[in-house]
Amino acid sequence: MSISPEQQVDAEQFASRHWFVPHGELRARAAALQACLVAADIDAAVLHGNADILYMTGGLVDGVVVVPATGEPRVLARRAAERVAVETCWDVRRAVSTRELAAELEQVGASRGRIAVALDVLPAAQFLKLAAAVPSAELVALTPHIRSVRAIKSAWELDNMRVAAEQVRDAMVTVARQVVPGHTELDGLRLAEGCMRADGHQGIVRMRRFGGEGGFGTVVAGANAALPGPLDAPLGGSGLYPSVGRGASTRELVAGDLLVLDLMGAANGYLSDCTRVVAVGGIGAIDEDLLAAQEWCVGVLEQVAAHAKPGVAPSALYQLALDLAADAGHADRFMGVAPDQARFVGHGIGMEVDEYPFLTHGFDTPLEAGMVFALEPKLVYPGRAAVGIEDSFVVVENGVMALPALPRDVIDMSW
Repeated sequence: MSISPEQQVDAEQFASRHWFVPHGELRARAAALQACLVAADIDAAVLHGNADILYMTGGLVDGVVVVPATGEPRVLARRAAERVAVETCWDVRRAVSTRELAAELEQVGASRGRIAVALDVLPAAQFLKLAAAVPSAELVALTPHIRSVRAIKSAWELDNMRVAAEQVRDAMVTVARQVVPGHTELDGLRLAEGCMRADGHQGIVRMRRFGGEGGFGTVVAGANAALPGPLDAPLGGSGLYPSVGRGASTRELVAGDLLVLDLMGAANGYLSDCTRVVAVGGIGAIDEDLLAAQEWCVGVLEQVAAHAKPGVAPSALYQLALDLAADAGHADRFMGVAPDQARFVGHGIGMEVDEYPFLTHGFDTPLEAGMVFALEPKLVYPGRAAVGIEDSFVVVENGVMALPALPRDVIDMSW
């Protein structure tokens, strides 16, 4: 797309204020996806969801991205096409209709072939409209291909994830040093959010799961930490309203609470996920059995992480965690309380909080170097408390390496 001189001046000013994805990074991503398309005998992919489009273009687009099995991707933007052209290395065209998308697919030779779309995120109405526009094509699943490509992080992506992890580390220190008995869970979350925003948190956390909504994380304590929520996660909380139904409340903290900080950093599109617990009123005020339970969770994290390396099936790591919980008598409270337990002990992270790999039953695709996952063993005591730990790990050649985080000990507010 050509940019007028007036637009070019604006574009240069715009570029000076933002982080852009290197063009070599974008080209490597396209090449990796195209290799998957060729191997699966797919003629082209059409990317619709925000995370997939951001991954392929380096910015958000009100429109779609067409990735042919060979040749360069094309971006079809309904609006702000000039801005999109500044943010990406691909050809950008202003297009507003499915008819124009069909013409693009015809041009790349895919309108009578196999076209991949993300069936897990594409609304049915758009799917049906596209199917009607290319009646001779076969629409097939893109999801396993794009998610597998996105699961392997580059050095540039990992740098952004480390920045996100440092946001969380700073926020946890801020909360631990300022929250005291009499403050509320919401006070703790407010401090964490303010600190992370000051450190460059992008303000949103993306989820791929239908109906999934994310914020800065969960700050809960006492009985509220043990209250199950609507999300498939070990911790719930009441939230401020039923319209959210999870997270921090206005409950006042008291000495003897374990304040659970489950926070997500987000830098330039990339996430981190980490959990630590703060001893409200000091460690001496915490019940011994809860401290022992917290220590057990740390041990599980370290044992499972020690078994994680390239070639290991994530499902095997999940089974190891389940076995450790059963052996310790924690089976009914591990990852939540039966029957509302989370069905995983870890999940991939990247641009979304629910990426490949999943440490759960049935996810047998072996770990590869460059994958990143959050490992979060937690125990819930109904009506009383929750404990747990979480770190984000990068799979490396001989094992895993944790992203930056505080020590795994219970945080004593007296420090």
